[in-house]
Amino acid sequence: MNTTSLNKTARRKPSDALSLSAVLPGLGQLYCGEFVAGMLWMGASISLLIAAIIALMVDSGKGGLMVGAFLIGVEIILWAVNMIVTWRRAKSSPPDYQLREFNRWYIYLIFFLIAGVGTAVGAAFVLRERVVQAFVVPTSSMSPTINPGERLLALKEVFFDRDPERGELVVFRNPEKRRMYYVGRVIATAGETVEWRGNGDVLVNDKLLTRAPNAESGEFTEENEGRRYSIRLTAPEKASDQSRSGRIVVPPYHGFVLGDNRFNAKDSRHYGPLPYANLHAKPVAKIWGKGSLR
Repeated sequence: MNTTSLNKTARRKPSDALSLSAVLPGLGQLYCGEFVAGMLWMGASISLLIAAIIALMVDSGKGGLMVGAFLIGVEIILWAVNMIVTWRRAKSSPPDYQLREFNRWYIYLIFFLIAGVGTAVGAAFVLRERVVQAFVVPTSSMSPTINPGERLLALKEVFFDRDPERGELVVFRNPEKRRMYYVGRVIATAGETVEWRGNGDVLVNDKLLTRAPNAESGEFTEENEGRRYSIRLTAPEKASDQSRSGRIVVPPYHGFVLGDNRFNAKDSRHYGPLPYANLHAKPVAKIWGKGSLR
């Protein structure tokens, strides 16, 4: 034991105690010499976050989200209360406070790395699994809206409580390769009649989706149920289902999905209407790429 360090005194600064508590509840108590109290505050904070993570992972429905949100709310309150308690404790500390063995900067750092970083990693994992996810689009099937190599940020479980709408972008599991995710646009929903023609025309409930030419050759602005978005009608790279015509009534709990690059996309014209259960997320923004999502 280093007896020299134990004989040193230093008044506890409320600003330092407050900063440490803001980083991780319990660190401020350690700074003020209250080891047991610090461990209890830290344990309570970590337990709440772990419980929230477990709730979100175990229950994928509203129940899990509500419990997780409640526990996170309690954690925020605990954080705020701890900061107030720590600030008051440091303010009332004696000017000749004797430093403890654990009053070292690297001890605070070790606790932060063990508790704070570990919990943050768990929270990030839950965010990815339940809230948001990034995707890279490798092909031109959604050009010009999404070009090859662009990265998207998508909200997950948006379609857990509602059906998709016409003209809406979706991330979905490929029915033929369930480990793969594709991006497409919902053209028609359950119960609607959709017809596609070899020249690129699309009719929903026997009404032609109108389109107007864009500045770029072969690109158009299509309108579907009030939504406007860009599509590309260039020659197909090879003969496929996209160059043929067809007509179908979309079954219940299904949607008809097309790529914006109409003649160079593999979509519902190939594998049929998409079950709503296959919907994985809703693209909301580009995190790498030009233009916005519409």
